[in-house]
Amino acid sequence: MASRAKQSARTSERSRILALTDALPELWRHAAIDERKAILRLVIDSIILDKSRERGRIWFAILWQTGARTEHVVTRNTARYDDHAHIGRIEELVRTLNAQGMIDREVAGALAAEGILNNDGRPFTEATIHQLRQRWRVPSVRLNGAGACPAQWPDGSYSARGAADAIGITVQTVFQWIKRGRLNGRRPHPHMPWQIDLTNDQITALKDQPRPVGQSKRKAS
Repeated sequence: MASRAKQSARTSERSRILALTDALPELWRHAAIDERKAILRLVIDSIILDKSRERGRIWFAILWQTGARTEHVVTRNTARYDDHAHIGRIEELVRTLNAQGMIDREVAGALAAEGILNNDGRPFTEATIHQLRQRWRVPSVRLNGAGACPAQWPDGSYSARGAADAIGITVQTVFQWIKRGRLNGRRPHPHMPWQIDLTNDQITALKDQPRPVGQSKRKAS
């Protein structure tokens, strides 16, 4: 009989502990800082910390009041990329994706998709990838590789020379018109050639448009 009573008491106590466990997240959210510290002291005996065990990571072990021990590793922010936990993988991706023709913005997106953050713990940007490429002497991706720009790119847009020849103006005038918004031009990267959107109707209209006095008009070659 006494044995049954003890078993019942244990079961009841276990139920109360489990109920407290379920309520703990809500209790933690509403607890003040001093109260949170008190909660941690109830369950944690001590913590062992080691910042030098792994590059770019912090290793720590928690010794619980029950005598149990758990080990954990977290990635930390670093002042230099040489100390970044994933620097080897970052360089591998930058070189590989660059060789596949991806521009810096696309490489930054690929790193974000893999869950790799920069040394400040934030997503990579196009500018950061550009800086890393410069550091590792990885060349910029060019639409035309090492060759001269064609009159038109595979997507149908024109190069600056191609637009100039199609309209019958100089390349310098093309750049001026892009700046003024007269032509719709874009560059996927500051170091890449211009891509200029032109329809046949636009070309005809621009050819027939009077030129200011002193501006040269030449035949398209």
